[in-house]
Amino acid sequence: MRNNRGVAVQQNQRLVILTALFMTLTGPVVQALDTDGDGDGVDDVADNCIEHANADQRDSNVDGFGNRCDADFNGDDLVNFIDLGYLRSVFFSDDPDADLNGDGVVNVVDLGIFRSLFFRPPGPAGSESNPGPNVTEPPPSLDVQLRVIDGCPFSDGSFGHQVTVAWSTAALGSTANVNIQAIPNDGSPTLAIGSGNPGNATFTLRDPYGGALQVVAQAQSGDTAVVGSETTELTPCFDRPVIPPGLGFVPQPQNEPPVIGVPDGTPDEIDVIALGGSNNGPVEPRAAVAVGTGAGFKLFAYEVDFNGTLPLPLVEAGPIAGIDVKLHTLSPQGNGSGAIHPFLSGYRRDGNLWLRSWQLVQDNNLQDFAYNGYGAQAQVDVAAYDLAHRVLPGGDYQVVTPVRTARGALRTITWRVDRQTGVVSGVQDSGDWGSPSPTTELSIAHLKDELYVVTYRNRSDELTTRYWRALDNGQPIDNGGMSSGLGIRGNGTVDLAMSAVKVMPLGEDEFMTTTVDRSTFADFRLSTWESRFEPIGDSDRYVPYLISDNSRDTTPNASGITIVPQPTPTNATNNGTFLQNVRALVTDALLENSGIGQGEVFTQIPVGEMTSVAIASVSKTMTLLLAVEAIDRGDISLSDEIEVSALAANLAGPNWSDMGLEAGERQTLETLLHGMMMVSANDASGAIAEHVSGDWLSFVDSMNARANLLGMSNTSYQPSSLPGGTAAGGGVSTPQDQVTLWHFANQNPLFRELASVRVYSACGEDADGDEKCHILNKSQPSFPGTEGWKGGNGGYWLSPYSENGGPFCVGGGGCLIAETTRLNRSMQVALQQSGDRWGDHEELLVYAYRDLFTPDRRGPTYIASSVVDFALDHIGSQVALVAYVDDSNRPQFCTWSAFVDGGQLFEFGCDQIDFNGVAGSALQAAPNRVDGERLSTFLVEGDYMTAYTVVSTGQLNLNLWRVAPREP
Repeated sequence: MRNNRGVAVQQNQRLVILTALFMTLTGPVVQALDTDGDGDGVDDVADNCIEHANADQRDSNVDGFGNRCDADFNGDDLVNFIDLGYLRSVFFSDDPDADLNGDGVVNVVDLGIFRSLFFRPPGPAGSESNPGPNVTEPPPSLDVQLRVIDGCPFSDGSFGHQVTVAWSTAALGSTANVNIQAIPNDGSPTLAIGSGNPGNATFTLRDPYGGALQVVAQAQSGDTAVVGSETTELTPCFDRPVIPPGLGFVPQPQNEPPVIGVPDGTPDEIDVIALGGSNNGPVEPRAAVAVGTGAGFKLFAYEVDFNGTLPLPLVEAGPIAGIDVKLHTLSPQGNGSGAIHPFLSGYRRDGNLWLRSWQLVQDNNLQDFAYNGYGAQAQVDVAAYDLAHRVLPGGDYQVVTPVRTARGALRTITWRVDRQTGVVSGVQDSGDWGSPSPTTELSIAHLKDELYVVTYRNRSDELTTRYWRALDNGQPIDNGGMSSGLGIRGNGTVDLAMSAVKVMPLGEDEFMTTTVDRSTFADFRLSTWESRFEPIGDSDRYVPYLISDNSRDTTPNASGITIVPQPTPTNATNNGTFLQNVRALVTDALLENSGIGQGEVFTQIPVGEMTSVAIASVSKTMTLLLAVEAIDRGDISLSDEIEVSALAANLAGPNWSDMGLEAGERQTLETLLHGMMMVSANDASGAIAEHVSGDWLSFVDSMNARANLLGMSNTSYQPSSLPGGTAAGGGVSTPQDQVTLWHFANQNPLFRELASVRVYSACGEDADGDEKCHILNKSQPSFPGTEGWKGGNGGYWLSPYSENGGPFCVGGGGCLIAETTRLNRSMQVALQQSGDRWGDHEELLVYAYRDLFTPDRRGPTYIASSVVDFALDHIGSQVALVAYVDDSNRPQFCTWSAFVDGGQLFEFGCDQIDFNGVAGSALQAAPNRVDGERLSTFLVEGDYMTAYTVVSTGQLNLNLWRVAPREP
């Protein structure tokens, strides 16, 4: 942490945790006595890296130390956190400095070398021109001890190990907070949290293959953090499968096996996709349907009319040998419908998963291209899969398929489809991961950029989420996940029991899941999930948070959401005496853009009491706004050095919030602004007011003038009889006025930054010219996503507001204005006279986000006949495609009107597919139990259509939903 005048320094705890996972502390360097101790052909006296062979003597930064023993990228003579950050920033590039082994790419090999050099200086080198600096001893660390209990299997049938970690250190006191990360040789890293010194924690690793396990613990108390690690070997539950050269992909066979039916087989599986087109374009909308028997399948192409006429059959293709057929359109993000898009058929045969690309060409023929398979070459038998894709730079398609193997593990496979030739090529296999139920189906959705989300049922029959990044080169990277997720507050896990799941995108990196369990509607769930990118273990990883689901709407058959109970903010008391009723407001910032009061989600304003009451130090938000606007105009600068006046310094005192500024002390404006916002420093506020306006009264006039321009009609900043006036904490207002101010001011980047910084350290000079430093910490609210805030408690006595002991911001917390962003939607909370401002803040936000993101059920209906298998897709925002095999094994393709605004869902018409010429089979793919499609994002985060079958009757239930409206 640097201590430079006027420079903000924020603790980066993420980097500390991430770094801990790569650490391997080593002992002091001992130079070999041999002439050529490392055997690289260069004598030690001239060797620029004595301990490690580097015959090429490569020294890219020309500092006298060879790259092989020089991971000091910033030249501070120590390999530390800063160098790790640089290594991560250039990972998979050809950066010459970070390429420690000289193979032309920065990769895991260089990371391994980096670990061995961590907390060591570069070198040693024998060159007389640069013999190297003295060895720096590593910082104090934790003593970490492990105890492992093998469970092969555990009582629930899963495989893994139970790990107990005990720690102790003399460097910290007894109240340390500890993060423990277990990193198995393969599988998912696991995080545990403990407290106390010494202490211990126990957790379970669902990793069946054994091998090396590294456990890293980081303990922190105050500003002091120490790290320790321990490694052990886990006993394998069974042997790890070997992936042979060629990445396990299978080339297209020379001849397809025959599947001509004599007699015809009975269809029992079906899928449907939209191919694009437009009623107003040169090509009418098109769709494709796949129908299979377990031995093979056929494809059928259709023309679809938006005006409600029956689907028109165009052409069929096949039969093709295979089971478990799935179709997937290779369309741009957003599924634009102006052109006819190519598509994939996936299917399983002989244990392999095959992907085949198709195009409905202009003469309405189905043309297929070269295809590829995966499975046998990787020594696995593919038992289930799903497909998702994105468009790569250059136009080719990246396809990602999670697969479940017959061995009982999951893998993530990446493919590439050439945009010009349609050729499908296998790219990479992730290797085994996860602990799935042996019968689970899989669902995957592309969220944004490289990010995909996979959902499945684990061995405890719970929904499990896993995030994967697929790089442009096809490398799959595990990006976190859990079973099932955290609750909306982030302080506890939720486990969602289910038997089948479909995942759909929502927003940028959020998603929806449709899940069913057993046979009643009460077990159907449409759930909203937030993805939060958080520091966990060896890297920043995504964690799913369950925001809400349809069961929270107490009026499910009516348009609109009713969430019960509503929040009940806490009234304040002072020494046991009731003062005034709490004022509360929460607004949706997106809707507030339409005008003052338009974003209101919840409000509570007492009847019969004063409209405007005290806001105490919340006044400082206006002080900050005036300061940053003066900076934007060029009147003042963050780097301005300000000499603190005696008047401002006298605002410090035992009963007032302050920085402890002294008369004559010199600090930058930036330091004072941080002090005002982080510790509510009155002395800093007074100094800022003097610097901006020359004197406090002029500054107060500017505060009131700015409030008037913003439309804050119930706000008055008043100079008090005490020194400091309203720049430090005098004034009366309402929750809506404070939201109006914050909503406007927070659009200024500098205001937003200064309102959200949580740790700051800088130094100036006291009156004698000696260095004087201020280390500031701002308490962090517990509710995830809260970005900026300003609280107030107490306040100046303002006549005529002095009757009956108030109104002040007193009691358990007082006043607050804060902004929180989750699922890419910002909420603003304003509180006055609260007895528990942070508790009320959390309850208001839980209500607001559930009110916004609880799915609103519209237009339920059902297909009366029993359904063997079914599938959904859509064209545009109001035409749904429903394909199903009825209980008489007749394949049907139907178009439906899906008008979410009016809750209208009705069938246009169906075509009974003329299916013949395909052999039958005793094999049957798992039927679809639940499906869903995102229909539109116009003025909402998402309109959806879902379908699921009732197990006891086979009835297909259809529903329309709306999530998170964006219109006023």
